[in-house]
Amino acid sequence: RLAIYQRLTRIHDRDEVRSMEKELRDRFGPVPESTMNLLYIIELKVLAAIATVESLSSKGPQITISLANSVGGAAPALEKTLGHKVKVGNRQIRINMQTLDDLKTKSELISIFEHLISFSQRIEAAMTHE
Repeated sequence: RLAIYQRLTRIHDRDEVRSMEKELRDRFGPVPESTMNLLYIIELKVLAAIATVESLSSKGPQITISLANSVGGAAPALEKTLGHKVKVGNRQIRINMQTLDDLKTKSELISIFEHLISFSQRIEAAMTHE
């Protein structure tokens, strides 16, 4: 089991997360919820690294994503892209959610990270073409 935990710490992309989940299922049968939660957190860390997120915190129903870089004038467009539950500041994104234990909320948070990555890539591409 220790070898599996060590491998989990070395996961650096989403395909590795899915591969590990499949391996665990093949070797041990149904994956316990606590292990699925750990895989979810690892996936969030992978996405956060890609999106240059410095930290992710929660207090009550609010989740705060602190960004490494300023979004500047792109804040309104990013807010529109991310949806009605999201408020975008210069270096923070605040998300109003009920609970992280809810499966729908988990998939919403993954979706927000994916949108943030896509948005960042589009901004970066636009800046390189100027």
